Amino acid sequence: MADIDLQDGERLLWSGRGRPPPMIGPELVAVGVFTAIMALVATGLGRALARDLGTPVWTWTLGALVVGGLIAVLLVGLLRWRAGRIRYVLTDRRALVLGASPGVRLPQDDTGWPLDEMTEPRLVSHADGSGSILFGRRPVARVRRARAGRSRSDGGRGLRPTGAGKHRSTDVGFERIDGAAEVFALLEAHR
Repeated sequence: MADIDLQDGERLLWSGRGRPPPMIGPELVAVGVFTAIMALVATGLGRALARDLGTPVWTWTLGALVVGGLIAVLLVGLLRWRAGRIRYVLTDRRALVLGASPGVRLPQDDTGWPLDEMTEPRLVSHADGSGSILFGRRPVARVRRARAGRSRSDGGRGLRPTGAGKHRSTDVGFERIDGAAEVFALLEAHR
């Protein structure tokens, strides 16, 4: 099951992993659009250079499509690998998301999300039959490049945090799990 250190008197209620993300998601669609644009640019470049280099235009287009296909395969593999590393644990006191690699570390990443401090956990159903239980928010660190000519307080890297009021956050919870309604009922019963 879960190899976590339970506190005195704490009971393990559920442990599991989420399903891998769907094969076609927004990231893969973006890679497809990028590949199509790259193929068009390569075709145009191939036409311009075909006379000088003596290479057929289709080789440029094929090269762009192969590179785009490799990027798509690597992206899908990375997303599925990352999803397989994350493990979820629910005890009678807290919810833990183990193995995630968040951009902004929170104390809850190490100690868990106490059930009695969750404001409004919610259950989200997915078309594949799985569900997500969302119970927290994580800030997303946003960094932007400094404009040329401005002084840099970051050691010359050209990066700086965005200003106040421009912070975003993302949901935290048990994502794409089987039996989400039952796990949600367990969570609610122990809050």
